[in-house]
Amino acid sequence: MSLPNHWLNTCPHCGGELLPVRGPDHVAVVGNVCTTCGYQTAVGVERQKRARRRPAVSEDQVQAAIVRALRGAGHEVLITSRRRRRCVHCGRYSAGGDGVSRGLPDLLVWDQRRRGWIGIEVKGPRTAVSPEQRELADRGMIVVVRSVEEALAALSEKWAPA
Repeated sequence: MSLPNHWLNTCPHCGGELLPVRGPDHVAVVGNVCTTCGYQTAVGVERQKRARRRPAVSEDQVQAAIVRALRGAGHEVLITSRRRRRCVHCGRYSAGGDGVSRGLPDLLVWDQRRRGWIGIEVKGPRTAVSPEQRELADRGMIVVVRSVEEALAALSEKWAPA
């Protein structure tokens, strides 16, 4: 037995009209409200799945593209970024202790003009710079880049000797 349509849109207290109420972006219709007395009913709340916001490009993909571009341009590139490894016994990732100093840039690029190495720290679109890396960048020891274009621009600039 189904209820008449006009019964579903009327307030059980005063008989006024019930209008649907929408919630925030991640919630569909959350209930109804009476236009006359303000009575609110709860409708089955349907939550939509929140889309996980992942960057379009990961930091690893940016770094691989930069290495290809720099090597393609004839530069010698050493990769110093660490790879986190899983423990074969417990499955957790290592927390460090691999002998790499904090703040060490991901790439070392040989600059023919300066006859020296330039440290390049590669960051993804939304990846934060660590305090150690910020300090090295402020002192002019490394450059932080987020794209191939930024890396090539860093090599084309004239760096004053420290």
